[in-house]
Amino acid sequence: MSEVGKIEVSLILDGADLFERDVKRASKSLGTISLDLYKYGGSRRTAGAHTKSFLAKMRDYTIVFGGVHNAIQMATDAITSIPRSIVQTNAMIERNKVLLAGLEKGVSSYAEAQSRAGEEMKNVLSISNGMPYSIEAILDAYTKLRVGGIEGTTESIKGLLDTAAKSSATSEQLKHASVALQQMAGKGVISLEELRGQLGEAIPDAMNIMARAVGMDMQTMVKLISTGSLEAKSALSRFLHEMKMENDGAAYA
Repeated sequence: MSEVGKIEVSLILDGADLFERDVKRASKSLGTISLDLYKYGGSRRTAGAHTKSFLAKMRDYTIVFGGVHNAIQMATDAITSIPRSIVQTNAMIERNKVLLAGLEKGVSSYAEAQSRAGEEMKNVLSISNGMPYSIEAILDAYTKLRVGGIEGTTESIKGLLDTAAKSSATSEQLKHASVALQQMAGKGVISLEELRGQLGEAIPDAMNIMARAVGMDMQTMVKLISTGSLEAKSALSRFLHEMKMENDGAAYA
């Protein structure tokens, strides 16, 4: 007999009825415990499955709502950027209009100066249509030419834009070119530093165009410029006119 059998006999001698009842009660308790453990195990499995399902759904919701949030943000940015850009452009136009009004001569009132400046803005904006440059860059260049006192600015700006476009100059290079023109106009003489430097970045052929404009060979012109003897106002007007004649319409090509 096994060790388990021996123990059973020993216990019977101490009281079979009590033992049998105890065993039966113990067996029932064990069965209950086993069932409870099974149910617990099932509950854990169910809870685990539900937890995994919940986390998976939360992950999906996060991805979906994250995508929705990004989509909404992109749509909001797209919608708000349009009026913001319009407001910024209008503000820029108004600032230039005020500046140009202050440059008007031969007017009897500020209202008349504003009216003339408004017409100038219309002409410049008309020129900018189809140009490969931002309105800001074009207005900036135009205003700098006007501040420099260059005659026929509306026509002159066309020559500058066409030639810069032919040279594949960027809006930033166009701004540098207009700064160079304004600086030379302010100095009163043509400078090799501006002509070869800032202006030359946007228009590499600037030196040759200037020579043709003033009717000189390169050597004579450089000598005249180096001595500070080439007057700017007349030379720049002829320079801009020459660019318009040579490259008219190049910006639209």
